[in-house]
Amino acid sequence: MKFIVSNDFFEKVPNAYFGVVIVKGFDNKKENKKISDMLSKEMKEALKELKDVKVKEEASIIPYREAFQAIEINPNKFMCSIEALLTRISKGKDLPSINPIVDLGNALSVKYKLPIGIHDIDNFDGDIELRKGRPTDNFVPFGGGEVEHPDENEYSYVSGNEIKTRKWTWRQGERSKITEKTTNLFIPIDGFMDVNKEDVIKLQKEIVKFLKENYDIEAEIGFVDKDHQEFEWDMNKKDSKEEDGKMKLYDELKWRGLIKDEAGSDLEEKLNAGGMTFYIGADPSADSLHIGQYPTFIVAERLRRGGHKPIILVGGATGRVGDPRGTGEREKRAIEEVEHNFKKITAQMKKLFGEETQVVDNYEWFKDYNYVQFLRDIGKAINVSYMINKDLVKRQMEVGISYAEFSYMLMQGYDFKYLHDNYGVDMQFGGSDQWGNLTTGIELIRKLNGEEAYAFSVPLLTDSTGKKLGKSYGNALWIDREKTSPYELYQYLLNFEDVMVEEYIKKYTFLSKEEIETVMEEHNKAPEKRIAQRTIAEEVVRDLHGQEALEEAITISEALFSGNVKDLTDKQIEESLKTLEHFEVAKDEKLIDILPNTKITSSRRETRELLEAGAITINGEVAKDENMTLDEKRKYNIVRRGKKKYYILKQK
Repeated sequence: MKFIVSNDFFEKVPNAYFGVVIVKGFDNKKENKKISDMLSKEMKEALKELKDVKVKEEASIIPYREAFQAIEINPNKFMCSIEALLTRISKGKDLPSINPIVDLGNALSVKYKLPIGIHDIDNFDGDIELRKGRPTDNFVPFGGGEVEHPDENEYSYVSGNEIKTRKWTWRQGERSKITEKTTNLFIPIDGFMDVNKEDVIKLQKEIVKFLKENYDIEAEIGFVDKDHQEFEWDMNKKDSKEEDGKMKLYDELKWRGLIKDEAGSDLEEKLNAGGMTFYIGADPSADSLHIGQYPTFIVAERLRRGGHKPIILVGGATGRVGDPRGTGEREKRAIEEVEHNFKKITAQMKKLFGEETQVVDNYEWFKDYNYVQFLRDIGKAINVSYMINKDLVKRQMEVGISYAEFSYMLMQGYDFKYLHDNYGVDMQFGGSDQWGNLTTGIELIRKLNGEEAYAFSVPLLTDSTGKKLGKSYGNALWIDREKTSPYELYQYLLNFEDVMVEEYIKKYTFLSKEEIETVMEEHNKAPEKRIAQRTIAEEVVRDLHGQEALEEAITISEALFSGNVKDLTDKQIEESLKTLEHFEVAKDEKLIDILPNTKITSSRRETRELLEAGAITINGEVAKDENMTLDEKRKYNIVRRGKKKYYILKQK
């Protein structure tokens, strides 16, 4: 089922932003004193605020009146629902208690000064749309009466041909009435990107939080804007907190070894509930992510599947500075290199998460931030003793740390605050070496906003000796297939050491606990078959490069293992066998000269001995003739000495 806003609406109101809350299994017969108390409190607060104020001139109402005019609705005649509520309150009239969910909606609508619609999903006829009217559309006013057929230029919430709310947020109808039998709810919150988007996001969270704390419900959160004109939900999808026989998200992350440090008193509950907006960051210190970073992004995808919204930050600003790594100062990279890397990393993120994924650049908010103002705003909020006690900073101070890298913590901390304030981000995670930076962001949000934020760290991926699998340690393989071919990646994963394979299969794959236990049971019966390693290799290569690339990687692997390499193409050899030793040879050069000249053999004598023993193959065929020349039709020829040593001969 979808909520769709027509494109022509966004042409008239381009900054419109719609928060959506889907509630399943609500008990509207269950009275709740907290709701009636909340409604009473918010009415009293609003009455105080509105004293001697004309509601239509109130700052929060003006954008709605202007938007009504943009879609040719007279706001003096047809008030937006929030203006109507506040007008009633300003005249000293109470909002009547109707039923729990409507009362909650009214209370929060007044609190945030935002229009909230509440619709019974079970009365929908397919998708719900905000669009212009059609001749077949009909509307039944509250209390019944004659069926109305609104003007075709009128924007309304419509399902099938039944209008649920006329004139955008003016009036709901009889057939969208909420009763005590209502259990499944569609709750749109209408706002604007540059006016009250942050309040829309806060309101979404407050609705979900209140209902989960007081009712046995499942909930989903989404949004619609001009770049994302529809939101889809599944009424049959169970909340991650309630899935039968399946681990909750937090428990699964812990079981996989993907949570080390935690911040936030109820992080477990938040992760299980879904609905948070989180971010992960990658600095453009290289033009590709490496395979050591991959498990971290697996976590991001797990969170997304658990109902959380990702925002990807590529550090155009922080990449210009460099973060402390505890072992020494990073090399300062040329601006042109940083910008090139930024474009490449951004493209990779889009490929990993989908083109619709929101990717942001922190250079956009740092480039015009005055240095003195930054020190006043951010530097004053964080104590130096707090910074030097962070593990990475402390370690790097032993070998020397520049002021630039020392300041990195403030920059990343401000990233979190900026995204919290402007994008509704309430959680961040990253590698455990980033923990000090993650908590600095939480500290800034707590001190400057008076609000709670959340974070957790993912343990760094290491081999059995404790060495990090990352580019800084010289053993990295890249996600970019131009830098590391699918075959090379497949081979690297296939050769994971046995002692680490159970940890790696949990972190690298989306296989379920039951599937992993089955794989490990088979693997442990015959470790020499490398069943677990092969499973990891297949899953990761398929996820990153697709089924076709995986099949080609397997084909090349089997050809090299069997020695039957004659069918490998020049392209496959060039792209996939970069790690083998390559030698250039003349087209008419004889084997007796090629092998010793390239040091494949130590001498002409050894060459003859190996040829006579059948220990040399050329393109999968045993070579016996010392005077043979290479196949002129091939750009590359593959030489195998013995059973495992391969070399590539490229003809000039």
